[in-house]
Amino acid sequence: MWDESREEYRLIGEMIALRKSEGMTQEELAELTGSRQQVISRIEKKENSPTLKNFCAILNALGYELQIVKKSKA
Repeated sequence: MWDESREEYRLIGEMIALRKSEGMTQEELAELTGSRQQVISRIEKKENSPTLKNFCAILNALGYELQIVKKSKA
């Protein structure tokens, strides 16, 4: 369970970094995704977990997409 939540936090952290690197505010991102700014804020504060649909919508609004890649054998 901890590994799953750690991965979720990492992905949310990357999403925050992408939003900031694109120079986009939470309000702008919310408008592009059809959400409210409070929803974006709660996700970024890790108070709420985004659904996969919402996470993909956020990434799309930022100009990115989610991909699945096979883990390399360590």
